[in-house]
Amino acid sequence: MAGNGRAGFSGDGAPATQAMLNGPSDVAADQAGNLYLIDLNNLRIRQVTLDGKINTVAGLGYGGALNIEGQLATKTAMDYSWGLTVDAAGNLYVASGVYIYRINAAGVLTILVGGGLEGYQEGFDGDGGPAVAAHIRGENFPGLPHTGMGVGPDGSLYVADTGNDRIRRITNPGAAAQLVVENLDFPVPSFPYPGTGADQIDFNLFPVPERLMVTNAGSGPMSWTATTSTVGNIDWLRISSSSESAPSTITVSADTAKLSSGFYWGTMLISAPKASDSPRYVSGYAIIPIPLLSPGSSTGTFTVAEPPGVGWFASSNVDWITITSPASGNGIGSFSYSAAAYPGSTQRSGVLTVGGSPPITVTQAAQGPFIQAIVDSWDYTPGIAPGAWVTITGSALASGAPQTWNLNGTQQLPTMLSGTTVTFNGTQAALYYVSPTQINALVPASVAPGPVQVVVQANGVSSNPFPVTATATLPSIYALPNSDGSAFFVTAALAGTGTLIGNSAVDPRVTRAALPGDVLDLYMAGLGATVDPTEFITNQVFAGAYPVSAAVTASVGGKPAQVLFAGLTSPGLYLVRVAIPLDVPPGPQPIQVATGGGKTPSSLMLMVGTPD
Repeated sequence: MAGNGRAGFSGDGAPATQAMLNGPSDVAADQAGNLYLIDLNNLRIRQVTLDGKINTVAGLGYGGALNIEGQLATKTAMDYSWGLTVDAAGNLYVASGVYIYRINAAGVLTILVGGGLEGYQEGFDGDGGPAVAAHIRGENFPGLPHTGMGVGPDGSLYVADTGNDRIRRITNPGAAAQLVVENLDFPVPSFPYPGTGADQIDFNLFPVPERLMVTNAGSGPMSWTATTSTVGNIDWLRISSSSESAPSTITVSADTAKLSSGFYWGTMLISAPKASDSPRYVSGYAIIPIPLLSPGSSTGTFTVAEPPGVGWFASSNVDWITITSPASGNGIGSFSYSAAAYPGSTQRSGVLTVGGSPPITVTQAAQGPFIQAIVDSWDYTPGIAPGAWVTITGSALASGAPQTWNLNGTQQLPTMLSGTTVTFNGTQAALYYVSPTQINALVPASVAPGPVQVVVQANGVSSNPFPVTATATLPSIYALPNSDGSAFFVTAALAGTGTLIGNSAVDPRVTRAALPGDVLDLYMAGLGATVDPTEFITNQVFAGAYPVSAAVTASVGGKPAQVLFAGLTSPGLYLVRVAIPLDVPPGPQPIQVATGGGKTPSSLMLMVGTPD
């Protein structure tokens, strides 16, 4: 029926008896009488139709068995195959490498069984759970006996899991819907997949979010739900939607606020009850890089959050970065590193390699001013905005003793203190305070939202440009921390008076707590531009109250608070007048102000009292 007796590959589209095969090892027939065979050493699945012609229906002739799906089987590389069968609906099942694939009547391939590592590496698992998370092991290379598969009367697929010495049953493999997840932004990585049940293209959330397309490669409607988990229960993985109907897109992102420098693994479980290959495990990682190192000697720690059972090893390609202890581990762990002092005049870089992660570039600044971070001066939120007071931290930012501005009755704000200047995209900023390790600067009004290069120059020597993204606003409210730093309490003033309102346990200047119905003046920063651009002043002292251009909203205790006025009253200082809602209960209540796409931190509290 097929083969001319000579080993090799040829004949697609021609009579099967004229074709060259190379180690045919298993056959199956569908109900129409078409014959399917494993052309083992050609790494293909071939079909002989009723008219006697032969064609390839799966495989490209070279190995791979990458966990790619949702495309034609004829465009997918496959490893050595060790079993195949066909069900009554014409679905072809192929065991290849560490996977069992389903190929529907349209020729589209999806993964039915297999988590990315062979069962003997992780031990036997998967019974009672989703087939895609189970580990199987067939004899997937030439010279060893192949194993078999078959479809039962109820449509269940039976598999001889030879390497695990078991017979496995997969229920409902032939459902009409076929769940496919495709990463639109990240190509297939070249490093191995850990044994988490991950069967899809990984996501790499460094540095930007990525999109996953959920489609139905079969027929009929298909809804899905999604949940996330992270190694070590470190809560960082975010998804834009937890339930929709296919086709749809999920944006996957990393919340890095609680993450230190490290490599973090996470998994998203996508379930579609009507799909034969549900659920899908989509796994990937976020890398938080090591910040720019100062030119002096330094030490640090790098976190590794790999799945349990996955070993890792850390190494450096340069002699000035030393991996101290430990340099290897298993699953969750960390390693310490040290960097030698650098006397050079231009920055230098090295590469850390951690397990199977992409290379991690580490950069050390040259001698001279060094910027480590830029944050809002009141609540320490990273970033900048036009007209916002920011704190720049680092080393060698100035020489000599700390210096604070002394206006001496002048109107113009100083742009140099102790021989130090700061520029934002080339524009000099007003300076309030400088020291060797800290600068307080007012971001110029001319800085537009988007990428900004910040440079500190101390006594004629410039720092490396520090990249930061400016936003239109970076709102913060004047507040003081409680004794353990778990919350910040706002100190405000009764409108038009000097009476301070807030938490007297935190700020002894406070007269009393806020009461429902009070009208309070909040002292704020980072509210951005004014309605009249000529009144957005950041270079001199002025007298006035200039309304801001972006709408301002406020809430107290989760209830909307009316904003009566919001405006710039002195360089970098804003006043927002709000009415406390009448139904706010007593006690510490969260207070939040939002404007121009930014909002104040959720940790801010206003102490509310009980009216007499």
